[in-house]
Amino acid sequence: MKVLLIMPPCPPGMKYPPGVHPRFFPPLGIGYVASVLEQHGYDVAISDLYLKKWASVFPVLKAADYDIIGITCIFPSRSGVHELIKLIARRQPKAKIILGGPYATVMAERLAAMPEITAVAVGEAETTTPDLLNAIRDGRALDTVKGIVFRDGEKIVKTEARGFIQDLDTVPFPAFHLYDLKSYLKFQPGNFNVVSQFIRDTVFGARWAPVLTTRSCDFHCQFCAVQITCGNKARSRSGKNVADEFELLHKKYGYDHIFLQDAAFPVGSELSRQLCQHLIDRKLKINWATNARADMVTEESLRMMKAAGCSYLLYGLESASPAILKAINKDETLDQIINAVVLSYKAGIDVGVHILVGYPGETDETIAETIRVIKTIKKYIHTLYVRPLMVFPGTHLYNQVIAKGPMREADFFKPSRQFFIPYTSERNWETLDGWRQQIQSAVKPFNFVKRAADFIKSRK
Repeated sequence: MKVLLIMPPCPPGMKYPPGVHPRFFPPLGIGYVASVLEQHGYDVAISDLYLKKWASVFPVLKAADYDIIGITCIFPSRSGVHELIKLIARRQPKAKIILGGPYATVMAERLAAMPEITAVAVGEAETTTPDLLNAIRDGRALDTVKGIVFRDGEKIVKTEARGFIQDLDTVPFPAFHLYDLKSYLKFQPGNFNVVSQFIRDTVFGARWAPVLTTRSCDFHCQFCAVQITCGNKARSRSGKNVADEFELLHKKYGYDHIFLQDAAFPVGSELSRQLCQHLIDRKLKINWATNARADMVTEESLRMMKAAGCSYLLYGLESASPAILKAINKDETLDQIINAVVLSYKAGIDVGVHILVGYPGETDETIAETIRVIKTIKKYIHTLYVRPLMVFPGTHLYNQVIAKGPMREADFFKPSRQFFIPYTSERNWETLDGWRQQIQSAVKPFNFVKRAADFIKSRK
């Protein structure tokens, strides 16, 4: 059976809100599914159209006749998903359409009701998808497949839930050989503008590959959507398994920069120690970066990470207001976050800080608290990312917002040209963006000079 896995393009007119940027990496979700399907003998193709124009869909659907077309559904491209389903039904009428991803997981019953859809995979798809395709191929009843939602006449059927994958080392590496790797924009975390990014990446050949070392997170920030598809308990790969993937990406595909896309890489954990030791022992010249939680950081762990090639850590401060941090359920103190920023800087690791503005209860006073703290630590900050709070269906924040109003469930599921749905129940968009600019300006002059100096240093 011929299988096409698609990351749909965002619909025409989609605009990224200030502080939110498109990704520059291959999507790991369909890469993992493709690898598993190849192990089961399926003929698989990947088409990542996320950063491409809508017209790019047509040659993809003309390239071959497919038996199965799988669409990965994320929140930014939700309108593109609906339009793509209709287009596939017209252009490839014999193909079975299956859906997966966070948007599909949250909207499973609504999407399964569409007459064009064969089934929706809920949660992690690496074990569900081959079972589903085998059932379709063999004529087996779909209700024998765990972890899916499908339509049976006028009835929507939700099968028994499928457990999460506990041994992540058993999952094959993403199918990088199926991506069009040359099509991705080159990315350097923290470059001070597009010109320096282009020069550095072109002259020095920096290319970043994504790797995922853990799934989900043991913490429960109210706004976070990572637990929608991965459950509420973190699971991790072994350090050796991750180092093997680093080595493959470096030696086979030429990557010397890797970004760990974990929700929060467990700094100081056994995984971190194992990975760093393997990278040091193998003498891999790989520069890597990741997101991290401040409460896991120690001087020893940072020194080891630096020795293993870690060059950049992004901390989710979110707010410097204790009241907002408590409302978010961040489960970190302001002192812990400041300490992690300072220790990382002293270890020689560039530091990024992420701020959310507009959480319920945000005021001019809480914004002022955040600005005061940012100014005190700005000399340690390499990059500051500030964006308005976005609401993801399926999160604790979403349930809170729907209960309070005036935002409604329908606002999140109707086709839209909005990247995400911003939280504007308490403040209008102009106020949110004004707060964003106030915080961003607290470090801008210093960081421009610092990044320029970093760029000049890198050319020596």
